[in-house]
Amino acid sequence: MYLFDNSQIDAPCKPSTTAAPAHEGLPFFKLRYSMKNLNITLLFLSLQIATAQAQGIQFFKGSFAEALKEAERTNRYVFVDVYTTWCGPCKMMDREVFSDPRVGELMNTFFVNFKADAEGSGKNVAGKYSVRVYPTLLFVAPGGNEIDRQQGSRPKELFMSIAENVVNRTTYGSIYRQCEKVWEGGNRSPEFVTEYLKLRAHYGLSNAEPLRDFLQHLPAGSLEMPQVEKVAVIGTNETCGAGFEYLLARKSSRRCALKLSALLSQLANRAVADKDQKAFDEYLQLAEKVENSTWEAELRKGDFQARYFLETKQKDEYQAFAQRFVQVSLLPYLSAEVLSADSLRFTRHRQALENIGWQYSEFVKDKAALQSAYDWLEQANQVQASSAALGYQAMLADKFGDDRLRCQKLKAAIQTAKARNEPAEEWEKVQKRCK
Repeated sequence: MYLFDNSQIDAPCKPSTTAAPAHEGLPFFKLRYSMKNLNITLLFLSLQIATAQAQGIQFFKGSFAEALKEAERTNRYVFVDVYTTWCGPCKMMDREVFSDPRVGELMNTFFVNFKADAEGSGKNVAGKYSVRVYPTLLFVAPGGNEIDRQQGSRPKELFMSIAENVVNRTTYGSIYRQCEKVWEGGNRSPEFVTEYLKLRAHYGLSNAEPLRDFLQHLPAGSLEMPQVEKVAVIGTNETCGAGFEYLLARKSSRRCALKLSALLSQLANRAVADKDQKAFDEYLQLAEKVENSTWEAELRKGDFQARYFLETKQKDEYQAFAQRFVQVSLLPYLSAEVLSADSLRFTRHRQALENIGWQYSEFVKDKAALQSAYDWLEQANQVQASSAALGYQAMLADKFGDDRLRCQKLKAAIQTAKARNEPAEEWEKVQKRCK
């Protein structure tokens, strides 16, 4: 008997393209492998998520020196296509080989890919490696040493075979290939699966299918084991699929809640960086599932929407949203009744309002709008003052030109902070301008 419902975990998944903020660093592995046992000792962990693999080879946009640094950072080699604009075989490689999704999956996973125009911006690279034939396909270690060279065009299958051989010669590529063999051999121990999924995540590969397989075939009653939760927390690298559903079902667990929050942060970063409307809509939908209450979901969504409009430079949309958000979702809960009944809820809503106040002081120029933000904070301070809200009022007063009010609110912010043993240095520095 298996405890997972297949209907919940068959949705298509898109690997995240932004690293989870809670997991920084580079992975280094020591491997001891036999037919019965694979022991991987993890020294440093990264959930570096590579770009999606579905459009053929994605070539690095920076300089060759930067490509070498990126290869060192991510434990990859560099593939260099040395070409010229007039070269027919070079164009054939672009059209028939480099654009192929299978080639892209292999090359984007294990290599930093770089194009060098031998008669243009890549002239120095061609000279460094004494290239005289086009195309020349170079495989280079992060230190710059040449590993392999192919002169002339290669058909797709032969090119992939050549690249596979290079992968198998690298330390991390060989480790990954060995892990694949152990996985295909049926090893589903939590210890091995954890390390296998870390490797896949490092190379930007979706963990949806391996996690689905692992969770579906657990013995009855095993889903609540700490080892299984660890596999799901470390291995889940996208906002869909078996791992994500597992985390949602156990969001009361601190570890699961933190990972869910990190995954939503990745989604938010993608929505903002790419102005991705689909990711924007997905975030708003998932916030409802991740948070424990409707009001907490509203605060999370509001914070994200405000950030999205500001960082995508949609100032008018931001002001329209912020005004509606404050009036509908924040001010009604900044009352004495809410404070006495649920102080956490009051505090969270006030913090959201303080964030809006800071945003107005930084990004809004209209004096009437600045005065409105000041008044919103005043309403909250009338119920219970906070040093942050008072300080942001001072910043707003400075923006709409009332120096007397600015100094008055700074003094109140400093007094409130000291009375509550909170840092006051920030406001004291600004207060020096007051006469």
